[in-house]
Amino acid sequence: MRGKRRALLAVVLALVVGGCATPSQRALPKVGRSRTTTTSLPSDANTTTTVVSTTVPPTVSTVPPTTAPVRTTLPPAQAGKGSGPATTQPAATSAPPPPTQVTVPVPMVTTTTLAPEHTVSLVITAQVCPGAPCTGTVPPIADITWSTPDGEQQVTGPPLAWTYGFQAPSGSFVDVIGSLEQGGTGNFFIDCAIVVDGATFQFNRSVGPYAQVQCSGTIP
Repeated sequence: MRGKRRALLAVVLALVVGGCATPSQRALPKVGRSRTTTTSLPSDANTTTTVVSTTVPPTVSTVPPTTAPVRTTLPPAQAGKGSGPATTQPAATSAPPPPTQVTVPVPMVTTTTLAPEHTVSLVITAQVCPGAPCTGTVPPIADITWSTPDGEQQVTGPPLAWTYGFQAPSGSFVDVIGSLEQGGTGNFFIDCAIVVDGATFQFNRSVGPYAQVQCSGTIP
């Protein structure tokens, strides 16, 4: 009788212990351990004791694979907005312009050919009967006025034979005027001449009292 009570008490304790476990404890037994439940029945001559061995399979915990972190590139924050520092973008540079061809004008060189210089002589002569014997007197020359590239000049009371020489280029205008005073006797006259490089370029003559003679021209 005592044996039956003990067996019954063991069954009740097993049931009580199993009922107090939480669902998760009942559903998830410890991994890798075997739980053996032994049920003892009262011993008598016709009772067989059965031992039931229950093995709880190990729980496989599947850990999800680690996912690589996603790298996100954020645009630079605008100046004055957001919490990020202002980013200054470099200015776009363009290709330099092609070199400009500069045409430098070549100054014209003007060659001036100077006119050749000439030896010029202005001649005033007063005389009586040139080339023939005669008698008489010649009044004095009152004055002589002449013009050259250097300007105009005048002389008063020159000798009866007067000459003025100078250098002048071709194209120069020259002029000489001579006049006699009142008086004189016989056949007298006054001559003028322009001599260029030893050759007479122009010649004139005037006769009598108060005679005036003039020679002028452009040097060739």
